[in-house]
Amino acid sequence: MDSMKASELNDLAQVRALMSSGVARSIRESKSITLGEAAQASGIAKSTLSRWERSQRQPTGKAAIRYMKGLRSLMGGRPS
Repeated sequence: MDSMKASELNDLAQVRALMSSGVARSIRESKSITLGEAAQASGIAKSTLSRWERSQRQPTGKAAIRYMKGLRSLMGGRPS
């Protein structure tokens, strides 16, 4: 994995916590965003996002950081 900035590491930690707790999926669903729409907007495969949400895989890399930015936008800019 490429070197990450502190802010990116923070985003990675946040998205992992939100995924493992089920909060990320709740946020997405509360905004009526489909799994496919969220995956496409984040530039990741729908199957990958599904595995993240079901805690079958841990979010990693730049894709996870992009997804966190999308979640932050859905949350109205709040960090978590």
